[in-house]
Amino acid sequence: MVQSAATKNDGTDIPERASPLEKCSFVCHLFIFPLGLVYMLWVLLPDEMLETTAIVNFFPRKAYALHIPVSALFLFLAAPLLYAGLNSLT
Repeated sequence: MVQSAATKNDGTDIPERASPLEKCSFVCHLFIFPLGLVYMLWVLLPDEMLETTAIVNFFPRKAYALHIPVSALFLFLAAPLLYAGLNSLT
């Protein structure tokens, strides 16, 4: 019988420790998911409905709804080139 790493010989469970990478990814998920939800609400709800909620007094123009994801995609795709360029300087 094969035992998992989380089980002792007597059958009791040992709690496994989370790695720092797992903790960091969990915290990032806690921040990014609500921000994405707020972004989607800002993009999809009409301006009149956003203004009547009075949660925030200022909303950016809807033109930024396309600018933000395009800029994020560009930075994601340009990161390896920027990294290689910085490495060539050293």
